Amino acid sequence: MTVSRTKPCRSSRGLLLLGALLASQPVVASEGPARPVTFYDDAKRGWFWYEAVPEPPPEKTDTAPTGLPAVFIPEMRDYTTSQLWGMHPDQFKELLQAFQKKAIMEPSVGNLRDYMTLQDIARRKAAEFAMVTNYTLQANPELDLNRDYPLATPGRSARTRLQQQEVQSKLATANTDHALVYFYAPSCGYCQEQDNILKYFVERHGWDVKPVNVEEQPQLAARFNVQTTPSMILIRRGREDYLPAAVGVVSLDTLEDRLFRGVRLLDGEITPQEYALYDFQRGGAMDPQSILRPPTR
Repeated sequence: MTVSRTKPCRSSRGLLLLGALLASQPVVASEGPARPVTFYDDAKRGWFWYEAVPEPPPEKTDTAPTGLPAVFIPEMRDYTTSQLWGMHPDQFKELLQAFQKKAIMEPSVGNLRDYMTLQDIARRKAAEFAMVTNYTLQANPELDLNRDYPLATPGRSARTRLQQQEVQSKLATANTDHALVYFYAPSCGYCQEQDNILKYFVERHGWDVKPVNVEEQPQLAARFNVQTTPSMILIRRGREDYLPAAVGVVSLDTLEDRLFRGVRLLDGEITPQEYALYDFQRGGAMDPQSILRPPTR
């Protein structure tokens, strides 16, 4: 079978010639948004074009060359005396510590001089604060604790005398309504020493003391949650309220002081917020809540 071939027409020849011309000319991008380059557009580049792949830029870090966190190294030339003198205490403290660490890291004469300079400024500021404090207390006597808690020897003697008078007076009148429950054990060596102190206490104040042998009456000890001997419980007649007075061996002065405060607390004369307050201190600087009460006329 013979296959006949047809000759291309003039229009076909023109299309072939136009295609050849277009293939030999560079392609000009049309106006409009640029299309992003995809893998298929640029897949030939790189290794097959003998191009070196660029390395990513190093990440920025805040660490020192050794890998440790960067630290602040101060320089004295960056500060004036006026700036240091008026600096906030928190900032000055951090700066002082920074100069100290710098001097420890490199103990040169210059670094030690800078650190000591800041110490001198801190000392002068403390002296200034103390002087203004003394003047303020003298100019505002209502803020001075010396009137209620004197530090001079005569004043301390007077304060101690007032305290002892109040304690002795309260214990002398409380012996009719209050008593002590004393828990002991015959095998307890500490109890023998506490026995002697209690005998002197009874002779001095005339209190009733109820001894309880925990080995014979463990149920009574459990009722008052007594787990150690010697132990003492303060009770008030006609009431179920009680207050632990002492655990272990206590001196006579300590026992008197605790019973004095315990009696006043059980009788409602004071609150836990006034536990260490004496009557002669009421309304003064040692009275915590006196500023909340209206002034008396």
